[in-house]
Amino acid sequence: MNRLSPKHTHVTRLQRILGLLLAVSISSFGQVSVSANNISAPRAPGSVSARARGSQILVMWMAPATGGSTIKTYYVYANGKVACATVQTACLISGLKVAVRYRITVAAKNRVGVGPQSTQNIWVTPYGKASAPSIRMITLQDGALVVAFTPPASNGGSSVTRYDYSLDGGKKWTPTDQVNSPIRIDGVTNGRDALVALRAENQLGAGRPSANYPTTRVAFFGDSLVWGEGATEGPGWNKQVAQANKWQQINFAVRGTGYNKPNVATTSCSGFKNIPSLLPCAQPYNPNVVVISAGVNDCDYVSAHPIQTKANVEATMSLAKSLFPNARILVTPVISFTTKACWTTLDGWISDAVAANSEDYADSGDTWVLGRSEMQFDGVHPNDLGHTQIANKFIEWFDSLPK
Repeated sequence: MNRLSPKHTHVTRLQRILGLLLAVSISSFGQVSVSANNISAPRAPGSVSARARGSQILVMWMAPATGGSTIKTYYVYANGKVACATVQTACLISGLKVAVRYRITVAAKNRVGVGPQSTQNIWVTPYGKASAPSIRMITLQDGALVVAFTPPASNGGSSVTRYDYSLDGGKKWTPTDQVNSPIRIDGVTNGRDALVALRAENQLGAGRPSANYPTTRVAFFGDSLVWGEGATEGPGWNKQVAQANKWQQINFAVRGTGYNKPNVATTSCSGFKNIPSLLPCAQPYNPNVVVISAGVNDCDYVSAHPIQTKANVEATMSLAKSLFPNARILVTPVISFTTKACWTTLDGWISDAVAANSEDYADSGDTWVLGRSEMQFDGVHPNDLGHTQIANKFIEWFDSLPK
């Protein structure tokens, strides 16, 4: 084995000492060389930017001062939790929840440790497709459908830009420029089946479709009570019934009318007309259900013109049967908070006419709100509570009918 001479060993030690002194000395050019003892963690990355790419977030930044040691890893934080680790100065974060707002920060790590996070206040919301809207009710109009709906529970983190509709249960979709309920759909053929569905669009595209709304069409006839008088916060009883049964409804009720008041018989579907004169107006809509509800306006006519009024009641029921041979005819008596002899007489005529035409009669309807003063709006019309009571009773009666 060769051994170093004492002189050689002395020289080697001297070289080491000189090298160490040189590492911490000031050079002739005024520069300070960095030793291992002066290395620190990196500073915070700067110029951080972030933007959503659908359900992902793209984050970019500028490399900071290294602290004297090569940066080994960058950490990207989303709401304080590490969402990405990389050696690059950009990262595409995945696996985040859509429609949740995230604060994005970035920190760098070298062999000393992790430096401070960036201080820029950057918030980003990743987005997905919207959830399904829910159709509440469809109202028929001449050549149109008016669709009332509840918006999606989640817009996916991106504003809804429009709604699409389908009239064939989702096979074909048509865009609209409408973003609020209700949506009006024009160019619809009256009386034709329309299996309606809606879906919301955001910047990522079309979301989940709603459930298909059934094609059952129902026409309501009556006076101001059926029209909805007295309802303030909610819909009238007829709309509540249509909504509960998922009927596409059209309301031919006219305030102040009855079977014989006013005694107007024209072919026009506009103006102040009685119930039998209005019935033909529903024929183009080919209703599956027809609801005829007696009002409180016929009292004077029952006593002053009993023969004509009774004939109008009979004509109403036979005409309904003739005009709508495939429809179910649902008839109610006078729905009131009080009783009067004239209404009792009228209800008797209605009951007989319904029986003669094999239609469905809600014979207990005259008791649905009888004496319920807390359900009155003005002594004649129901308030919101009264409309709901009538709707619930009507639904209960309808559900009891043989199907």
